[in-house]
Amino acid sequence: MHTEQRHSYGIIPLIGTPDLFEVLLIEQKDPSILHYWTFAKGTPEAGETPLETAERETREEVGIVCEEIDTAFSFTEIYEFVRGDILIQKSVTLFAGRAPSKDFVVQEKEVNRAKWCSLVEAEELLYFRKSNDVLRALVQSEAPSRLLGHKSV
Repeated sequence: MHTEQRHSYGIIPLIGTPDLFEVLLIEQKDPSILHYWTFAKGTPEAGETPLETAERETREEVGIVCEEIDTAFSFTEIYEFVRGDILIQKSVTLFAGRAPSKDFVVQEKEVNRAKWCSLVEAEELLYFRKSNDVLRALVQSEAPSRLLGHKSV
């Protein structure tokens, strides 16, 4: 079996206040496991930094350009899966960002739909356990206060 290492980067858009905020989830189209709820993310293009990739993928998948990105918060989840005869070792690094509004436009090629969710709803919808680890790390971090403390939408 051949092994490949892959990396993806994304931004978790936040809106609200530090004590009561919502996150944007997408229902990802994936032919191998149908559709599932996750965070917007994707792979780098040549010459892109992780943050540039995260910004581009968030803009492409949901049409959001965050007003501010908290680079002090990042969370990397690591997992493996098999596709055909390839063992894929994947890392996904996510940042947090303040969305300018609740407006979004999904990229229909890769995203079935998107939804602003309370933390409780997000925890219920997220398909992969490790995605809930990201959500818990976000809640326990100072990112919501840094991003949303001076402005509520």
